Amino acid sequence: MQQLGAKTGGKRNFGREFAMMTAPIMTWQPTAEAMSKTTQAVTAFGRGNLEALTQSTQAYMAGMQELSRLYVTAVQGLMQQAAESTKAFAGAKTPQDVLALQANLTRASLERILSEGTKLQHAAQKMAEQVSAPLAQRAAAAVEQGQRAQAA
Repeated sequence: MQQLGAKTGGKRNFGREFAMMTAPIMTWQPTAEAMSKTTQAVTAFGRGNLEALTQSTQAYMAGMQELSRLYVTAVQGLMQQAAESTKAFAGAKTPQDVLALQANLTRASLERILSEGTKLQHAAQKMAEQVSAPLAQRAAAAVEQGQRAQAA
C-alpha cells in the first residue's frame, strides 16, 4: 500500500491521496443516516408505547373510580334495606310474621345482590376492555412493524 504523500514517478498524486482519505467517510455516511433513521423510528415507536400506557392507566383509574362508586352505592342500598328490615322485625307481632319477613328479606337481598353483582361485572368487563385496547393496538403495531422490517 502506498503511503500518503508518496511520490509516483517523482510527483505526488494528491487526487489519489484525497480519495484514500475520504473513502471511509463516504462509506460511513449512508450507514450513519440509516442508523439515525432507525433511532428516530425506535424513539417514535417508544413514544407511542408510552402514550398507550398512559391511556391504559387513565382508563384503569377511571374504571376503578366507577367500580368503587358502584360498590359504595350497592353497599349503601344493602345497608338501607337492612335498616328497613330491622324496623319491620321490631314491628312483628307473631312468629309467623317474623318468618314471613325473614323470607321476604332473604329474597329481596338475593335479588339485589344479583342485580348489583351484574352491574359490577359489566363495569369490570368494560374497564378491562378499555384498559387493554391501547396496549393491544400497540402490540398489533409492533407485529406490523416487525413484518414490514422482515419484508424489507
